[in-house]
Amino acid sequence: MGSKITLRKELGLSEDKFTVLLMGGVEGVGKIYNIVEKLDNVCENIQMIACTGKNKKLYDRLKSLNLKNHLKVYEYTEEMAKIMKASDVLVTKAGAASVFEAIESNLPMIIYSYVPGQEAGTPGWVVKKGFGKYLTKPKRIAATIDDWIRNDKTAKFSGNMIKYGKENSTYEIVDAILELTE
Repeated sequence: MGSKITLRKELGLSEDKFTVLLMGGVEGVGKIYNIVEKLDNVCENIQMIACTGKNKKLYDRLKSLNLKNHLKVYEYTEEMAKIMKASDVLVTKAGAASVFEAIESNLPMIIYSYVPGQEAGTPGWVVKKGFGKYLTKPKRIAATIDDWIRNDKTAKFSGNMIKYGKENSTYEIVDAILELTE
């Protein structure tokens, strides 16, 4: 897929700026707009990517912002794997696909919300595993990201994800299934 620098070039991003990815699932729900504003006020020399899914109103609102930091806005996209690999931190709701794709990408995360019931256990699990934080207030999210940048704290979370993942696990699962069917 390419290095982080190569992917950033392909996406039209600066190669050397800390990159925050913000997502709200396919429907583009959550506090993305408020988080973008707070990040822009608190953090210096970053770039942000916001994926708004099918939420055209949020897409239009974000596109109209005049920010000091660069913001690239996507509607629904098939490029999520590439975008995640180009990013330094993910701010998202607790959707399983987003969380596990972030883990596969060794992308530290801040979860800001969850769907009651089906996603309720995810924020606590992410925190317990050391993959990121659960924070609900945009101001606190921005302050935490600023702290992570200033004190280089994302490497710890990425390291925990690397330890959790297992190389070639997909192939091992397929082999195990094939053995069961023989």
